[in-house]
Amino acid sequence: MSKRSVELQELKAKNRQGLYLEVQTTKRQIEKLRLDLAFGRAKQTSQLKQLKVRLARAKTLIGQLANQEQNHG
Repeated sequence: MSKRSVELQELKAKNRQGLYLEVQTTKRQIEKLRLDLAFGRAKQTSQLKQLKVRLARAKTLIGQLANQEQNHG
């Protein structure tokens, strides 16, 4: 493998790791907000909606990344 190829693989791995971390963090935030809502500690659901959008976006990016890796080896 060329040096550039290795650097590209490392960058892809970092991107993938960052996306997975984003998904996990967002899932935890959603769960915490759900509990807050359930126990009446939070009055607004707009934050929950925003987190769900972030989660969906991150999952979409992970899917796209996986497809790119399959298509390009």
